[in-house]
Amino acid sequence: MPGDNLFKVFDDEKGNTSKKDPYRLWGIDNYGKPELDALRARRDAGDKTAILSVCVSMTRMCNVRCWYCYALHNKSPNPEQLSLEEYEDLIEQSAQLGAKTMIICGDGEPTYDRKLLPVMRMGAERGMKPVLVTNGTVMGHDDLAKQLHGVEDGHALAKAIYDTGASLLVKLETLDPALYEEILNVPNIWGKFERGVANIVDVGFGETWKEPAGTYTRLSFTGICTRQNKHEIPLMLDWSRERGGQYICKVPSPTGGALEHTDDYLFGPAEVHAVRDYIAEFSDKRETLTPIVLDADKCMTCLAWHLGPVITEDGHYVECYTSTTNKFGNIREKSLAELIGQRGQDTGFDNPCPIKDRLYTKLIAGEQTQDPSLIQLRV
Repeated sequence: MPGDNLFKVFDDEKGNTSKKDPYRLWGIDNYGKPELDALRARRDAGDKTAILSVCVSMTRMCNVRCWYCYALHNKSPNPEQLSLEEYEDLIEQSAQLGAKTMIICGDGEPTYDRKLLPVMRMGAERGMKPVLVTNGTVMGHDDLAKQLHGVEDGHALAKAIYDTGASLLVKLETLDPALYEEILNVPNIWGKFERGVANIVDVGFGETWKEPAGTYTRLSFTGICTRQNKHEIPLMLDWSRERGGQYICKVPSPTGGALEHTDDYLFGPAEVHAVRDYIAEFSDKRETLTPIVLDADKCMTCLAWHLGPVITEDGHYVECYTSTTNKFGNIREKSLAELIGQRGQDTGFDNPCPIKDRLYTKLIAGEQTQDPSLIQLRV
């Protein structure tokens, strides 16, 4: 592995290797303090159901097997997945409560779901900005794109997604084809990723524009920093910028498949703080779903924690995509307003990603505790 000198190959004169001009993703980073302060005021005034986002989960099926996946061993079809009519009802309720962004993710690969395009269009029709989390490979696999979505090829799928007004969060863990296939545990998948990214850029996702707040794009590349790829972090920033993309690098959530690699690939809890300090030099922000206006002030407000609910593919309201054990009810049984209202919402807006830090706390403690007093611990 290259030495640490590789970590400093870029300098400020290149213009894209520091957070002096971070790229902002449309749909997440366009929220400024006025909108967030208004949300806080509504909640402080007693409106606990006020939201700015909703996180909608699609299929748990996936075409890759990333070793760090929080849902690694749960990739079969879910017979209890919401119907299109139920997705539409959820989206309508979310819009009525104030959601302006719809995050589309889940326990699998959303582009593997035949319902994806209709669900994205439902959100867009109700004034939401869809933000799709994807590995990008189906958009580079013509036969699969046609089979799943009835489009001509992967390029046409990318264009159909683009036409919903969506932004993309594309998983990027390495630029080494062999390592990419090792991490995703699928042979010959790099070629699909490479072509998928080419199609994504070609249809317009990589176009950038300037606004008073900064440089905006509809394309973000997001990944984790491990012992396998730490030396590539500056290179992945440069690669992302060449394609008009934001770049986000973060420490992984120690859950699911990642817990099987705490001794080899993951950095230990005692190292996480230093690793975060290092990747902060190259990452546009610390966490994927944190509006950048708050990240700049070290306020880690999250669209999947503070700003709106996460709904699983079978309708459960849960804490986070990576924390589905604690359930707060199901939208098949109660309205979204009732579910959010009975749980309440954290209006502190100034703590780090509480779920991830809780998981690292568990590693430090060496036990599976649910003690809420540990949520605020920074590692």
